[in-house]
Amino acid sequence: MKIKHYSQKWNPAFALAILLFVTQACGAPSNEAIPTLGPNKVQTSVTGTLAVEELQPLNGLYVNNATGNDAANCSLSAPCKTYERAQDIFITGDVIHFAGIYPDKVTITKTGIVIDGGSIAAPQTSVNEALLIDASNIQIRNLDVSGGYAFTARTKVSAKVNNLAMDNVTVHDGVWQNRAGEKCIDAETWGRGLSIDWASNVTLTNMHIYNNCGEGLGVLNSSNVTMININTHDNWSRNVYIDGSKNITLSGYYAGCINPNFYRTGGGQKGVGFGMETSKAQLPLKNILIERGMIEKCQGINVYVETPVSLTDVVIRDNRFIDVPAPLVNVPRATVSNNVTIPPP
Repeated sequence: MKIKHYSQKWNPAFALAILLFVTQACGAPSNEAIPTLGPNKVQTSVTGTLAVEELQPLNGLYVNNATGNDAANCSLSAPCKTYERAQDIFITGDVIHFAGIYPDKVTITKTGIVIDGGSIAAPQTSVNEALLIDASNIQIRNLDVSGGYAFTARTKVSAKVNNLAMDNVTVHDGVWQNRAGEKCIDAETWGRGLSIDWASNVTLTNMHIYNNCGEGLGVLNSSNVTMININTHDNWSRNVYIDGSKNITLSGYYAGCINPNFYRTGGGQKGVGFGMETSKAQLPLKNILIERGMIEKCQGINVYVETPVSLTDVVIRDNRFIDVPAPLVNVPRATVSNNVTIPPP
């Protein structure tokens, strides 16, 4: 009863507001501002720095699975029925919009695709993922994604995706191989809500990732990944997991464990984790910055498998912990500073 009463008073949005207030009160550790992007902007990562590019007005291609027709030209008045039709006629300067809820898997296979707006609610068990990114130079924003058996959204390993920007994308209620009804079940499969696999030059901003019965946000064998304003909570295992990757920034994040229906029994739900697993093809786990985040009621920041020669240049600073068991940070050889505990409200 005490936990139930606590969760009603506290929610991730309020926690992010607390985080911003505390960060302002304590002073930001760097001069880098957390950007808010408009509908015609994309944030890109350039040699470790952030830049915002203004885009030219785009031509709309509209997909409406309920009323569209693939013989149409995908205009607002004559929408396509399927994403595949819109992708087929897409040219540079176009942007694809989903009208209503798109009830099937979306696979991006064309370089340069831009998606802005709508919802993908793919089948829960008949497709491996709801959104599969199988091309480079992709922009996705203002999109809601759910469903998928093993993943909710991911980059395809063999595609080696390069240059991906996602802004204001919600990824939730996926990885149904570990789920029954409104709760996760105990299993030994390891899907993810959003999985950035074997990718490079990726920027994720203003993301909301929750209720996935696997890891929430995974970065595996990837490089030059910047994640800002990431709200992850109630994912079955780690909310954020960084495995065998380099040049990674996670800044201004929230990782919460509020709903016990999505806890992993016995393993304990975790906030942010590092891993270095046994694949010989993995990148070294190095040059990682975790800063200005808040972890609530989860285990803190820790390592799953740590090898002495691979985990280097890790900085963990200015994070806030609410109701987190000790140790708050357990990452050997990391540079750790200014991480504090905040009493629960």
